[in-house]
Parts: sequence; C-alpha cells; structure tokens
Amino acid sequence: MTQAWHPRWPGFNSRGSLLLSLPDEAFAQLPPTLALDGIAFERKREFHVTLLDRETGTRIRAQELAGAVRPSVRELFEGEDWQCRRTDARWLLREDKPEGAVHSIIELLDLPALVRFRHNVGWAHGQPLPATPAHVTLYVAGNDIGIGLASKAEFQRLRLRRL
Repeated sequence: MTQAWHPRWPGFNSRGSLLLSLPDEAFAQLPPTLALDGIAFERKREFHVTLLDRETGTRIRAQELAGAVRPSVRELFEGEDWQCRRTDARWLLREDKPEGAVHSIIELLDLPALVRFRHNVGWAHGQPLPATPAHVTLYVAGNDIGIGLASKAEFQRLRLRRL
C-alpha cells in the first residue's frame, strides 16, 4: 500500500458514505477473533477508510445533483494518489449507543491524500470539512459496523487507550 495507488472511483454507497476499500491481503494475518479487556471482538468483514461519512456524503451529493459544484467529488478523488502506509498505531474506542456499548479497534494510517481530498471537497462545496484521522477499523464488538469518526474531536472523545 506504500507505492503510488490510483484506485477506481468507488462511488457513494447505499448509506451515502464514500469509502476507500483497502486490499484484504494487507490484513490477512489478523486472527478472526480477539479477546481484549473481557470483550470479544470480531475481525471486520472488509477494510476501508471512510473518506466522507454518511451525513457529509449525503449533503455533498445533494449539492452535486443540483449541478452547483465543480470540480466534483469524483474528479477530486481521481486526482489523488491514495497510497497509504500502515502505522501499527492501534487504539481501542468505545461509544455508548441506545442499543448498548460499541467497541472498535482501529489502526491509524499514514494517508496524506485524505487531508488534501477533504480540504478540496470542502473548498469546492463551500463548507470546510473537519480533519479526521486516517484509520481503518480492524475489529468490532457490539455491532458489525463499528464506530464512525467524522472528526479528530470524535476520536479524542471516543478513544479509551492505545494498544
């Protein structure tokens, strides 16, 4: 993942998010389950970096569908080199949701394109986007999705400890 990488445009998913899928083989060595602090974690079924969360993606797409924005999110995505590097900096997160506590184990990534991309999308759409930590969710407990991090402030609030 550390050489130039220009993946195909993934498009927005059915929930409105824009996700950059990461190669499964980069995470093949992870065991399928993990016990930590008395919590039973399951390895994620797929690995990705969230470029635009559901709320932001929905808002941005509405602007683009109205024809009010140039360059498009797709053009900005395709203009980036998405190479990334795993850092082994892993964190345990916890979020209390109505259905109960949700935990995630994430790994921070070195992904310079994410900062540029979010800056450029915010500029093109007239609404600055908060910086978000480049990360991949490795394990989840409490639900299949894990915990979304739309900003560095959310990361600060939801992290329990470094692993």
